[in-house]
Amino acid sequence: MKIRYVVLMSFLLCVCMFGSCTVRKAKNEGYVLYRSSPVGVEIEYPDFWEMAEDKADKTVAFVTPSEGYSDTYRDNVSICSYKLDDKEEMAFDNFVIDYIDQLPSTISGYTLISEGNYPVSEYTDSYRIVYEGSTEEGQLRLQQTFINNGNYVYIYSFIAEPKSYDYFNTNSELMLTTFKALLK
Repeated sequence: MKIRYVVLMSFLLCVCMFGSCTVRKAKNEGYVLYRSSPVGVEIEYPDFWEMAEDKADKTVAFVTPSEGYSDTYRDNVSICSYKLDDKEEMAFDNFVIDYIDQLPSTISGYTLISEGNYPVSEYTDSYRIVYEGSTEEGQLRLQQTFINNGNYVYIYSFIAEPKSYDYFNTNSELMLTTFKALLK
């Protein structure tokens, strides 16, 4: 009798804990849905990529699998969010300009490839830059999309070795189409 009672209570506890949860699947086959309130983002990522988050820094990263022993850098997508100041000088446009102006001093051999407006789903106030440069990991190509959502700016970064950029960029672009900002 005591065992039945424990089993019944365990079952009821599980129903209470999990019955109120809503499990959502990714819309794209072979993708996993990531959602985090502290990071402030919802996005789908390939199920063969690894995910790591830093809730304190409001950052999440999705890392490609290793391409073998000669793979010196694991290509990745990262997303971070920043709260804009209420002051006029920290408007979205100024944030982006200040960020881009600092790149030549932080990236050795900084070479701008392209830049311009780049609407992301319903986030029409978005801007993208693509550039290359050398880091401790070697020569990299970086694509950063700045997404404005109210008082927050999201920086969606895709970083890859130039030789694998096009291959993994297909996944990155599909991921970006599923991006949803949770912070306003």
